[in-house]
Amino acid sequence: MAAARLTVEGKQGRAHQALSVDDLGELVIPELEAAPDLGKRPWTEHERDVLRSYYGRKKTAAIAEYLGRTTAAVHKQAEGLGLTRR
Repeated sequence: MAAARLTVEGKQGRAHQALSVDDLGELVIPELEAAPDLGKRPWTEHERDVLRSYYGRKKTAAIAEYLGRTTAAVHKQAEGLGLTRR
């Protein structure tokens, strides 16, 4: 079965590459297929050590920036490790 193809105009009026629907009926957008997955990056022992040393003593935003993580991720990991900000 051949995939159906169409062209879609974006918000800024730019035409995007042709979209297609695969054999399973799933929408396929080439630009997004080529983009890297967000996939969750596992926490390393070094990152956990940084949290144990600095969480509650330094600003979460500074820790997050150093680790290349979001502040939400830092809070969630700290909670999982039983750390508090006090």
